[in-house]
Amino acid sequence: MTEPTPLPVIICQVCDRSLHRMATASGVSFAHSPIDPDDHPVAPVEAPPHWRGRCDFCTTATAQFIVPASDFTAPNTPAAHSLGDWAACPTCALMIGANRWNILLRRSLSAHEHLHGTTATAKQEHNLRAVHRTLRAAINGPIRPIPPAPIPPDEPAMRFEQARIVVHQRLYGTEPPPYREPGSELGAQRLERDCLRLAAMPPEEFAADPDAVATALEIAEQLRWDS
Repeated sequence: MTEPTPLPVIICQVCDRSLHRMATASGVSFAHSPIDPDDHPVAPVEAPPHWRGRCDFCTTATAQFIVPASDFTAPNTPAAHSLGDWAACPTCALMIGANRWNILLRRSLSAHEHLHGTTATAKQEHNLRAVHRTLRAAINGPIRPIPPAPIPPDEPAMRFEQARIVVHQRLYGTEPPPYREPGSELGAQRLERDCLRLAAMPPEEFAADPDAVATALEIAEQLRWDS
């Protein structure tokens, strides 16, 4: 039997956030999540290859993990459908793995307050709790890391830039600041070598290797990522 072709991920071209797919009488439409920014109209486009986007739960941190889930219809919103997997940042993934859904809900509501400057209404909190409850029942496998984007083998400068992004995401869960040149050519060569080596490691192997994490922290200090 031929496997069905997965639907493309649709994002908003303005805010770069994934959109909700809504079934309507005239077909399919798209809408922002209730906790996404509401200062602009939806501009649906297909996500580019290797797009990560934001965490589907707190919507503030970069997604680094996949939460595998079956399709479901959103409670209290029959026209809204969740299709396939969800994405999570390290903090939200940890809460899901530990079955701390009440804390996850509070984190999501706090994100709403931060983005909109107002607390969520009782109805919004009720609906979000219902979505989390339905998603919890729809999860159909272990949470797993999102694979890093492949590093082009024939473009040294691009390979290093992609590796620098991967290392920063593994430490902080976000995109890195603009590149700062090290103080010497020897330092730059070592930095490039270390970044490429760490980015090539599987995420779980990197996290379990104290030497690799220590090297990544040295890179962070050299590039002043904490400043």
